Amino acid sequence: MHHAALAGDEGAVRRYAPAAAQNARERGAHREAARHWRTALQQADPIDEDERCRWLEAYALVCGNIAWNDEAITARQELDVSYRRSGDVVAQALNLSRLAGPYVSSLRDVQAAAVSRQAIELLERLPPSAALAAAYGVEAWLRMLFRDCAESVDWSHKAIALAHTFGDRQKLCASLGTLGTALMFVDYDRGCRQMEEALQMARDEALPAVEGTTMLNLGSGSGELMRFAAAERWLRESIAYATEFELDNMLHYAQAWLALCELHTGNWAGAAERASDVVARVGAATISRAAALLALGRLRLRRGDPGVDAALDEALALAGPSQTLQRIAPVRAARAEAAFARGDSAATVAEAEAALPLALRQQHPWFIGELAFWCWRAGALDAAPAGCAEPYALQIAGRWREAAAAWEALSCPYERARALADGDGDAQQAALAQFERLGARPAVEALRRRLHESGVRGLARGARASTRERAYGLTTRELQVLRLLCDGLRNAEIAKRLSRSVRTVDHHLAAVFAKLGVDSRVAAIQAAQHAGLATQSGQEAAPK
Repeated sequence: MHHAALAGDEGAVRRYAPAAAQNARERGAHREAARHWRTALQQADPIDEDERCRWLEAYALVCGNIAWNDEAITARQELDVSYRRSGDVVAQALNLSRLAGPYVSSLRDVQAAAVSRQAIELLERLPPSAALAAAYGVEAWLRMLFRDCAESVDWSHKAIALAHTFGDRQKLCASLGTLGTALMFVDYDRGCRQMEEALQMARDEALPAVEGTTMLNLGSGSGELMRFAAAERWLRESIAYATEFELDNMLHYAQAWLALCELHTGNWAGAAERASDVVARVGAATISRAAALLALGRLRLRRGDPGVDAALDEALALAGPSQTLQRIAPVRAARAEAAFARGDSAATVAEAEAALPLALRQQHPWFIGELAFWCWRAGALDAAPAGCAEPYALQIAGRWREAAAAWEALSCPYERARALADGDGDAQQAALAQFERLGARPAVEALRRRLHESGVRGLARGARASTRERAYGLTTRELQVLRLLCDGLRNAEIAKRLSRSVRTVDHHLAAVFAKLGVDSRVAAIQAAQHAGLATQSGQEAAPK
């Protein structure tokens, strides 16, 4: 195949490229399959329009798996032109439904909703069919993503009924999974049971696409609902599954979501590494990049690292056009937190109120809670609104001790410390210790000032260097390399000093950049100095 392409042998490419692509896909080598289909489409002429459509369809499907979403969209737009020209209404409608997927991955949810409606309108003019079941299933999925859960349940039931009628097990299983995902935002345990039944069905009937989607929804949905033990379990399974089968779209999104979960549960080094890895991937889907930037922005803010505004500005630019609650609300909440941290109460309220009405309309307790919390912190709210998640409602009501206990039950150490910081002297001392363990330098400094102003004396001098290093997850060797970088040494000089190869030093620096959440030598040096990790001559910092 490779030699035929290099030689420009169009006949050989047409004979061998599709077969090579199919073989690669069956082996789970989706990136290889996509390259073969691209070669076929670029270098060979199909026998007829039907063959061209089959090639484009196969190419679009595999592109969706590996996060080549622009390519998938272009292929489906070409298919739409072809199906319109031929008058094949069913094929046109199915293609429009499938176009919703790469649109969502690109955070073009408005376009996704439009093509889904077009597909349904086309198919409802015809007798009921398995194709209509598929279109209803996509609409149910979109309603779930928009967190219009009641509508999603209705569309899911319509899809399930038609899939039963026409014996389409794949559509039946997919719609059962969507139904469960929508239900989990209404009744978490019931929704999870439904999803696990769909997952088992997908495994029993060898439906890998449904299996992967259901696992990922269990993970990301649980994370959004602050059920972190379940979220991390399912996200780690999703990462392993996606890695094995080269499902890059799934892999990057699961990594970004796991970073968000680890941020909440206090594994900040893990969060930094995962989020930085996604952001560094040129081919990561927009939906994954936005989530990873959100994790990085919040982490940098809480650690006192540079680059907060850059991450959260880009996250908003990516999430905003989706016009969906689950994308916009967490970014607005993070930006409200950042505005509050810099002492800008007006901006805090403006950021929170940009998403709070939508959260209230869609009755999402956690988004209501966090957005209302920042309005309260900024003095714009006196009481928690109806539907506010309990930990936030307790803290807004001044019940800091109960709020701290609620956050502890959720395994959220930063939020627990933030609640304790509203308490009495003993609680504030406990909060200070927790912030120091996390490496939350701005919170440590702010709370130390409050304690000092209230007359508390004899406070410990702060986290030891080893504690700060653990917050970033730096190994001893990575810390040595970072400190030599701060001393102004080039990679070759660092290699000579440590008796290592330049390539090894390059690898260490790449790991350091990822863990610090930076992308340049200058930014790494600034972050190290900011965090108190820079010492002279690459020596270990002495305990203070």
